[in-house]
Amino acid sequence: MYRDEYGNLVFEKIIVQQKTTSHGGDEDAIDDPYTILGISNTATNEEIKRAYITLIKEYHPDKVASLGTKLRDLAEKEAKRINAAYQKIIGK
Repeated sequence: MYRDEYGNLVFEKIIVQQKTTSHGGDEDAIDDPYTILGISNTATNEEIKRAYITLIKEYHPDKVASLGTKLRDLAEKEAKRINAAYQKIIGK
């Protein structure tokens, strides 16, 4: 577990996800933009936007800058995945 400067737990999902993908997890599910955003494929535009904003706030690299470069790198990677998933959905 890691805590930010406010004592909030951060990056539990990323660490679990990193372990899953590095050990042969379900690649299709991980690449699915709806799965990345944690929503169903029938989500409304408002639900999509809300999920995106919630996740990007949680995984923004600046949020963990004080916790070291390893976590910042993980945050950057996850933020890119979140942004790509959002763009893929709204670009349909």
